[in-house]
Formats: sequence, C-alpha cells, structure tokens
Amino acid sequence: MNDINHVRRLAVRSNGKAIPEIPILEDGFTKLHTLVSEDADFGNMFSKFKCLRVLKLFGNIITELPDSIGQLIHLRLLYIADTNIKALPKSLTKLYNLQTLRIKNCNLLKELPKDLSNLINLRHIYIDHNLINRTPKDIGRLTSLQTLSYFVVNPDAGCSLEELGRLNQLSGELDIYNLEHVRDNVEAKSANLAKNAKIYKLGFHWRADEDDYDISDEELEDINDEEVLEGLQPHQNLKSLTIEGYKGKKFPSWMLTGRDARDGLSLFDNLIEITLRSCNKCEEVPTLGHLPWLQVLEINGMNNVRCIGTKFYSDGNYRNALFPTLRRLGLSEMWNLVEWKDAKELTRATCEVFPCLEELIIESCDKLTSAPCHFPSLKKLEIDGICSTAFENISSKLTILTSLVIRRVSQLTCLPEQLLQNNTSLMSLEISECHWLESISRHQDVWAFCTSLRSLHIWHCRNLSYIPDGLHKLISLDNVELSNCHNLRCFPSIHGVMPLLGRLEVL
Repeated sequence: MNDINHVRRLAVRSNGKAIPEIPILEDGFTKLHTLVSEDADFGNMFSKFKCLRVLKLFGNIITELPDSIGQLIHLRLLYIADTNIKALPKSLTKLYNLQTLRIKNCNLLKELPKDLSNLINLRHIYIDHNLINRTPKDIGRLTSLQTLSYFVVNPDAGCSLEELGRLNQLSGELDIYNLEHVRDNVEAKSANLAKNAKIYKLGFHWRADEDDYDISDEELEDINDEEVLEGLQPHQNLKSLTIEGYKGKKFPSWMLTGRDARDGLSLFDNLIEITLRSCNKCEEVPTLGHLPWLQVLEINGMNNVRCIGTKFYSDGNYRNALFPTLRRLGLSEMWNLVEWKDAKELTRATCEVFPCLEELIIESCDKLTSAPCHFPSLKKLEIDGICSTAFENISSKLTILTSLVIRRVSQLTCLPEQLLQNNTSLMSLEISECHWLESISRHQDVWAFCTSLRSLHIWHCRNLSYIPDGLHKLISLDNVELSNCHNLRCFPSIHGVMPLLGRLEVL
C-alpha cells in the first residue's frame, strides 16, 4: 500500500462490522477517481477523496451520508443502493459538477434535498417513484437534464408542468403522476410534450380511485381530465403510451384522429405499445386498428364500456389489414363488458384482422357473452372469467395453439368439440375453477390429438366427473397435476408415461 497515492480506482468491501484500514496521506488521495464501497461506512473520511469523479455506495450498514460529501466538488456520478439512509444531506446540493444521480433500493429514503435544482449540470436522475414520490422544486432549472424517469405534479409553486416544459433535452422514458393537480389545458400544454421528439415512452397517471382525490364531492363533478389530456399531446415519435386513472368520458382528439393536419402524418404511426388502465368513466375504447406498428395493447378496468364495437377496428377508412402487427392483446377487469363485435361488417374479403396476434388474455370480464372468432396466428390463449358462449366463439377456429388456460368460464360443461382435435401443437393445458365443467371432452379418444402435450393441470372443477382415457400414450407429457376435483369418479391410466413424468400430483 506504499504507492496508494497513485491508485485511481479503489473498491472496499467490509463485513459490516469493521472498516478496512486505509492509510490516509496528508494531502489525501489526489489521484483516486473512483471509489466503490460495499458495507463500509467511511464516516467523514470523504473529505480525503476530493478528486473523486465516481462514488458508489452499497449495503445496509450505511445509514447516513456525512456533510463532508459536499466537498467532492469534482464528483460526476453518485450511485447509492441497498442502504438504510433516511435523508440526504443538504451539502449534496453543492456538487455542482454532478452529472448522474442514481438511487436504488433505499427503502427508508422518502425525499430528495429541496435545493436539488442547484445541480445545474445534472444530466441523469435514476430514482424509483415507489420510494420517492415527490419531484424536487424548480427542477426546470436543470436544463441539461436528459433522463428523468418520472415527474410528480404538485400544486405548490415550482412543481407544475411548466417545470417539465423547460427540460427540452429529456429523452427515453417519462411517467407523469398526480395529473389531477394540473390546473387546465394551458398548464398541460406548457409541458411541451408535442415538441419533444426524444421521449419514446410516456405514462399519464391520475389517482386511480375517486376516494383518493383530496377534493369534495362537488369538486369531483368538475374534474378537468379531458382538457388536461387534450393538452398533453405527445410527439409523433412516441413508441409507448400508458394512460391510467383518467376520469374523462372520451379520449382526446389527438388520440381519435388518424392524421395530423399539420403534416399529414399519423400521430401514432410509431406506436408499438398502448396501455389503458382504470379509465373507468370512458364509454368506448378508442379506434386503434389502423396503427401500423402496434404490437402490444392492454386495456384494464374500463368499467363503463359495455360493447367493444366496430369503431375499435377502424374509423371507416378501408385498409388491407386491421391491427396488422398486434402480437399481444389483454382485456381485463371490464366488469360490464357484454359484447365484443367482429370486424367482418367493416371489412372487405381481402382485409385481414389480427393477422399477427399470438397472445390473447381476457380476465375478469364476467358478463362477456360474445366475441370474435378470427385469430389465425394465436398461440397462447388465457381466459379467466367470461361466459362459455364467448369462449366458444374465440376458440372455434384456432389451429396452432401451444398454451391454453381456462379459468372461471361460466356455464362451460365440456370443452368445445374440436378445440383439442384442431390444436395438435398444444403443449400446455390448464383448467381451473370451471364449476360447471362435467367432462373434458365428449370425444373418447381426444388425447390422441394432443401428441405435443407436456403439461396438464386441472384444479378446483367440482363437477368434473370424467376425464377421457388415453393419457398413457402421450410420451411428451412431463407434468400432471389434478386437485380438488371431488366428483371425479376415476383417473385415467398413465402407466405408459409414468417413468417419463417429472411431476405427478393428485389431491
């Protein structure tokens, strides 16, 4: 350790009880640029590391940062993870050359220093919104900021969307929370999202439940969500959009209009992913079938929607395909949804619908009685809480399924006649909580078509009395679980595959 003054990178690991002894020179570590500490508390020794550029602190032995950290005036990167720090010292706001601040898994830390906006050279802030749910005041002063994963709107001065509008270098992902605090359309537009071409993933979040609003019942009737969302129009380069807790009855014009009149381009031509969550006052799902690159669509908690109509697919303009690149579609917790219409009345014979859809998940849509039947590329189907008629429609023309989950399908007494016969590539089958189910199939030799089946799970089907014989011929079968089917008279023979099973459980 005689030449420690020449060390440029130092990593210190402790057992959390004793701090390794490091010889401290009179003038400190003049060439040390990187210090990585794991479960070592340096106390006020940071004043000896005045030339540091990178400081990384890990471990729950660290409960506080000393004020001396403010003396690291050359620091460019500060990374703090897995500590028990409750507050950051005010002296941290003197690190005027700091470019990157990253805080991870510091569960006791609830806020950042109030004067963080003094760090005018900050370019990247990586912090988990679940831990720190308040954006520092006057963050708009950080005009070099490129990474800010979330912004929390607050009615206090210096915490409005105007601050966000000054950060014109932002790129990547951005979630905006507490939009119920936005005053009006003018403030929403001040965020300048339509001019920011570098943000590719956006999340707009209102508080999900009316009970969470800190306003009276009279004020609740005057919620301005529609005009706020109208003013939050994003740039057309956007690739991912999430809208959560929105209380408007209709979506904004920029979401419903296919083309931007200014330049003739579709606002969402580049969108790959859309999530609509807890928009429980909306009465219709928006028109999305025309989006050329949309691959993932999740719709959750739109309780006011009773019918997914033909507007879901198209605004009436003819196209060669609807949802041409969609690969995953999820519908969940749409408690009042009764009907999901087919697009056939809109389309010509040459128009394809869902030509690339591989995964369809429907959960907690208990009133859904009708649904489309044209899913030519579907490989994974997961149904949890719909009526049997809707399930029978959806599954009637499937031929290339590899995974099938059937849960809580009401009035289903038997699987559709051709379902297993038509899907010879099926590898995983799960049936659970189908209390009307009496038999897997009326076809005596149904398992003869399931030569690829590897996993079979049947749970909590209290009226199931018959499982066809033939499982012993399925040489690919590896996992069989059967539980809480108390009406089952007998279990089919599996002697032929018993040596090949990795797991067998019958309860």
